[in-house]
Amino acid sequence: MSNDDDEAAIEVLCNYYDAISLGNYEAIPPLCSDTFTVISLNGSSLLSTNENIIQAYKNLWTTWKEQGIMRKIGYDRDKFAVIEVQDNVKLIQTRLTNYDQAGLELNCWNCSYVMVREDFTWLISLATTDNASSTSLKHTAS
Repeated sequence: MSNDDDEAAIEVLCNYYDAISLGNYEAIPPLCSDTFTVISLNGSSLLSTNENIIQAYKNLWTTWKEQGIMRKIGYDRDKFAVIEVQDNVKLIQTRLTNYDQAGLELNCWNCSYVMVREDFTWLISLATTDNASSTSLKHTAS
């Protein structure tokens, strides 16, 4: 696949991070496959409806807010590592940052994503995180 193809998949992730940072939770479901799984240090969630996805990210923001974390997610799109698994599947790894309410760097963590191409569009199928602050992401199936 071309570098443009990698960039298209990375753009989906950047849109995802920006939607979380802006609190635009309704923009997240169209970036995800029909069955979207999130795996955190606290468990995993299978999110199979738009409402479940939106609520999961509202809950994430609530737990971050309670911990004094700003809703901004920092990332460097030039440092995303893209591995082509097959023509319609990519594994993307990156490192993210969140900030305290004063805007100072608070925490960095690793994320990995399995992206699938459906109808010429890259979608997030699996998201993993080692962010200990994401305590709302627990074992659920919805």
